[in-house]
Amino acid sequence: MNQNKDLLEYRLYSTLKNDVYFGRVQPETVVNTHDNDFKNFQSLFKKRFGAVQDPGFSEYVQKYTETLSRLGDISDSLYKSTQEYYNHYVRNNKDSSFSPCTLDSNVSKRKVNGKFTPLVKAGLMNSFQKDIYPTREKKLKLAKKYYLTEKQVSIWFTNSRKRRLQKKSKL
Repeated sequence: MNQNKDLLEYRLYSTLKNDVYFGRVQPETVVNTHDNDFKNFQSLFKKRFGAVQDPGFSEYVQKYTETLSRLGDISDSLYKSTQEYYNHYVRNNKDSSFSPCTLDSNVSKRKVNGKFTPLVKAGLMNSFQKDIYPTREKKLKLAKKYYLTEKQVSIWFTNSRKRRLQKKSKL
């Protein structure tokens, strides 16, 4: 009876431990009572839940470990079938839209245009009306104040000067 109880506790411990690593627990597990991790688990388990002597709980542990073992088998076969699909269909079909992407580091990547909030626009416009050519220190202060980069502030001032000239030329 004691060996059977140890077996169930060890299977539960092994299942929980291996489940973390997506491993498998075999139903015919041999109890390794010298495993320090198991001894620690067993003592903590006994303190928290008591011994695995209740037949209902023993049955639950048995079914739980068997179910997780079967789930491991299912996930393994699913992974294998996904890999087989990828290897057979995607890699062999060069025109496929699912073909792997390659990143070309020589190609420049444009950032998505981020709009400034009305508060930021108003603050920058106020500074622009005072001085259309701010010093680097002023740009850094504005960048820090509105959580922008110095480059964003510089580009905003450059674009604002261009817009100002365009408006003057239309008049």
